[in-house]
Amino acid sequence: MTRAVARSSARSTRTSTRTPRTSTRATTAGSTSARSTAARMAIGRAASALGQWLRRPLTSLHLVLGVFGLLTLFGLVMVLSASSVEA
Repeated sequence: MTRAVARSSARSTRTSTRTPRTSTRATTAGSTSARSTAARMAIGRAASALGQWLRRPLTSLHLVLGVFGLLTLFGLVMVLSASSVEA
């Protein structure tokens, strides 16, 4: 038990004595390209998931219900905003 405490205290002193790295132009360019690659991969995964969802049998029902809900919400906002002018 005391060895674990000694190890953790030794680790904390090691990490606190490190000097922070300075950002260089090469590091920034590398991280930017890594971010853009990650963003492209995320968009590809989203597009793939959307494509799989659109191939399912109940997709048309979901789309109709979604459009119905959005139009109902839009109409409700229009009615309530028009009636709030008089109030």
